[in-house]
Amino acid sequence: MSYDRMSDDTPCVIIIAECISCHTPIMAHRLYAPSLRDDDGQRCPICKSCFHLWNKIHRTSKGLKPETLHPLAYSPEELYDEPCN
Repeated sequence: MSYDRMSDDTPCVIIIAECISCHTPIMAHRLYAPSLRDDDGQRCPICKSCFHLWNKIHRTSKGLKPETLHPLAYSPEELYDEPCN
């Protein structure tokens, strides 16, 4: 049985995962981090570098506006009442 770490029924908000594109370990917010679908159709997070490369290949090189990265995509700050120091 496969487990979609980015699905809405995942009990945690911050996940530690591997970028599906470059395989770098990342910490990502499962609701806000950008993701791509794997061969089984499950959402898998991508790192900031791969997100910017994806934007360049699929958006700006075609004259489209780039997708924006959510400010909390890789941040646990939403989990706390006060900002992390």
